[in-house]
Amino acid sequence: MHYSTEIRKIHKKGFLLVNDIEKMSREYPKLSKKLENCEVKNAAFYPIEGSTQPVGMIIIYYNSTPWSLSYQASIVSSLQKLSSLLDYENLKKQL
Repeated sequence: MHYSTEIRKIHKKGFLLVNDIEKMSREYPKLSKKLENCEVKNAAFYPIEGSTQPVGMIIIYYNSTPWSLSYQASIVSSLQKLSSLLDYENLKKQL
């Protein structure tokens, strides 16, 4: 499956928290199908932005009850460190 359109939407949003996989199927049909196949109940998508372009995405699957948005801040700040490592070559050129 080709997910690029759906992945780009998440990158533009900055993150995606999914508490109900069925409800995401209209906007993200391919990702929704993938999560259903994995029997995932909840998911969080966190894009990793490099200095000039996206460099990856962290997807966290939860099979328990929905979580609080309070996790958001700690995850996003940690991703910035990972982003620097993944985008090291571009950052090195800028220095």
